[in-house]
Amino acid sequence: TNNIFKPAHTELKRFEMNIYNKTGVLVFTSNNIDLGWNGKYKGGECAAGNYAFVIKFETLTGVKNTKKGYINLFR
Repeated sequence: TNNIFKPAHTELKRFEMNIYNKTGVLVFTSNNIDLGWNGKYKGGECAAGNYAFVIKFETLTGVKNTKKGYINLFR
């Protein structure tokens, strides 16, 4: 099973991950690449469905990038 959503990582200077529900509410944010989303918001389980993610990072060489996509949460 895949119970935590987080990127496979390398060493980075900066990292930020935000996850939003279908109405645009921020349900998770983290600046710690080792801390992933467990499908919960304010202690309760989120509904099954699609959630948008935005990941911003900067590599050790100074390259900045943003990755956007969707994760499908199953219960």
